[in-house]
Amino acid sequence: MKKYILPLVFAAFFFSSCEEIPPTVTGSMVMDDDEPNPVEDQKRQVLIEEFTGVRCVNCPAGSAKIEDLLGSHGEQLVAVSIHAGEFSPPYPASQYDFRTDDGDQLLSYLGEPFGYPTAVVNRKLFSGQFDLQLGSDDWAGFIATEKEIAPKVRIDIVPNFDAVTRNLTVDVALYVDEAISEPDVHLSLMLTESGIQDLQLTPASSTPQSDYTHKHVLRET
Repeated sequence: MKKYILPLVFAAFFFSSCEEIPPTVTGSMVMDDDEPNPVEDQKRQVLIEEFTGVRCVNCPAGSAKIEDLLGSHGEQLVAVSIHAGEFSPPYPASQYDFRTDDGDQLLSYLGEPFGYPTAVVNRKLFSGQFDLQLGSDDWAGFIATEKEIAPKVRIDIVPNFDAVTRNLTVDVALYVDEAISEPDVHLSLMLTESGIQDLQLTPASSTPQSDYTHKHVLRET
């Protein structure tokens, strides 16, 4: 299984489930002024948050589409699969419960979808759309548009995991390229995990598939 740490800068958005100290974004934040900027060529990364569930028969098609998009956009696309909502409760035989309190809060904050597969791109309401939640046919176009925008903030993240204590510490440096007008800016970290085999309902059968591989599962924020 692979675990990833995703650094995200949000304006006026903060969860209190983990103890976090929001940074004051006033300029380049570096540990040593003599060190070269390690992210000077960093391009804009686009966040796609997929809402899914092990009881959602249509969701595997959405997950497969996200894998195709990741193949096309590489590191410029960051995917998070959030198990929340009516299709997210595990089966009695499930090995894992992928639901989290933060996932429930995200669903409440971003809004219930009208159908599945569904995802939110950069937590943005796009022109011509009436909802943050987007159907899978809309993902590719909005992702392509968003990734061409120059980043306002570039992020360097250095994780350090102690396998004995299982403690994770993360050093994050923000490099601000232009003034940010939002009055309240916070940094949030999301921990995702891929390569988890467990039950998932698919169109192939009326019973859940036992060896389905779940990817980008939100585990903690």
